[in-house]
Amino acid sequence: MNTNLAAFGSASTTEHQPWTWARDFAVLGLVTCTITPLAAQPWLPLHLVGYSTCAGVLGLLTGALVGGGLRLLLQRFPERSRASVAFVFGPVATGAWGALVASAAALVDQPEYFALSLPCGAIAGALQGLWWVPLSVWLERRELPRWPVALLSALPAPVLGFAGVFGVVFVIDAVV
Repeated sequence: MNTNLAAFGSASTTEHQPWTWARDFAVLGLVTCTITPLAAQPWLPLHLVGYSTCAGVLGLLTGALVGGGLRLLLQRFPERSRASVAFVFGPVATGAWGALVASAAALVDQPEYFALSLPCGAIAGALQGLWWVPLSVWLERRELPRWPVALLSALPAPVLGFAGVFGVVFVIDAVV
């Protein structure tokens, strides 16, 4: 066991406890769900401070459920196959999570943009899960803490916001 990391939530001290995943996904939800809508602000004709605040709180609360649930799911698989399973289930779970948070935030603060928020949140969430969930499994397997990476998840948030808006506009443009 790496004793230097034990105080920081090392996987070895909490190997079979989903609460560490709940904590890390709550941090991820708070940071990403607050910053991603603000990053998309230049491309959207609405004021997103209230929306971002609501999304951040919802991301914090629901992130704990998503993280704990994913950890419980991944525990059912052999340790060697968890990264592959995370690569498949991670984007699906976080895409649904992003759609839920974005649509709920829209209903609370910007109901007229519900139809835009739902796919934008799904795209941004799925992209986040594509790298975050397998990385979480990898960090846990190497007995490294995930929470610093959860805090650094704010770095790709502007790209996720742009990708969500661009993806929706691209589909709308192709259909119309």
